[in-house]
Amino acid sequence: ARAHARAPIAARARASSRRPTRRASVVANVGRSKTNELTGEPEWVEISDAAAAIEDAQEQYGAGDFAGAVKTLEGALKLGGSGVKRDRSKPAELSLGEKQAIFYNLTSAHSKLGAVDRGLEALEALLQAGYCSAQLYGFGKANEDYVRLLRDPDLESVRGDARFKQIVDKYQVTPTELQLQLDPSQSVIGRAMKMWGSKK
Repeated sequence: ARAHARAPIAARARASSRRPTRRASVVANVGRSKTNELTGEPEWVEISDAAAAIEDAQEQYGAGDFAGAVKTLEGALKLGGSGVKRDRSKPAELSLGEKQAIFYNLTSAHSKLGAVDRGLEALEALLQAGYCSAQLYGFGKANEDYVRLLRDPDLESVRGDARFKQIVDKYQVTPTELQLQLDPSQSVIGRAMKMWGSKK
């Protein structure tokens, strides 16, 4: 249940001709219009303020506005998320996925801007938020995330600094043979689910 839903584009155009409204936060979007994959019909999807800000930042990033993306992502850290709501008077906390998306994208944007120190700070926050965490996601997924960090061309500037490897290695866990055998992502069912998910 969200207090404010983002109006469809046509409704926003009509509303803007009335009186300008002040925004209390960086982004007040809590939904997106998209097409249902099964029916082909348009539908309104509720998302958290932070998730909307992350999508907006990804659009800015894609357009080459890296400084704008940084500002939007830093603002997203202050918005309500889709995580736990501990107090009725406050918005829900950011979920781990939202934190990881914010910090990964911050690392990429800072890297593109050549702000290596800030990129490394965002990288450390990303790993603290559970990215590459075998405990949270299993060794298979953690290894995929680790490989992505080492190969993502957007992280090239940050990855060129010697501190990058030190930070990543601090959070990298090498599994034992038993841990790999017990890892759900390495089981027959886990591999089947991954294959099924990749066919969508």
